[in-house]
Amino acid sequence: MPKSDRRDPRVPTGNPSVFANSRGSRGCESSVTGPIVTPAPPLRYYRSKCVSGLAYVPLAATPTYNATKAAIHSFSESLRVQLTKSNVQVIELVPPATRTSLMGQQNSDVAMPLEQFLTEVMDLLRTQPDAEQILVERVKWQRNAEAEGRYQDVLNVLSARYRE
Repeated sequence: MPKSDRRDPRVPTGNPSVFANSRGSRGCESSVTGPIVTPAPPLRYYRSKCVSGLAYVPLAATPTYNATKAAIHSFSESLRVQLTKSNVQVIELVPPATRTSLMGQQNSDVAMPLEQFLTEVMDLLRTQPDAEQILVERVKWQRNAEAEGRYQDVLNVLSARYRE
């Protein structure tokens, strides 16, 4: 394995709950390192494309994935503060579970239809051009859980299969 490739080949691709070694996993490399090293001047907007409702209340089945989402949220918050006096707008897009092939949710009744998500996002971008976060209605129960004193309840819902 070349020195520049720090990934552990023993870790299966797409397994978000396993760390390869102390330097992280393939999931961490793509979910955290990619968005962090991507921003480079000149910027007008930085869209944090990797934030999720799981940055705020985790899904027990995907601890590494949740951690990468929390890391991107933290990175976006810090970048927003650093760029306050510039003309760069840092916007976090915070999707809920959507009906995509990620985690096999393309037919899930619980997940938001992708077309509905995209329509709502475009409406929010048009009507809230200065928003720091784009939050569709369906993700707010998760995003606002801690502030509204519902964190443990939401965590219990997301972790139900592990608590039975």
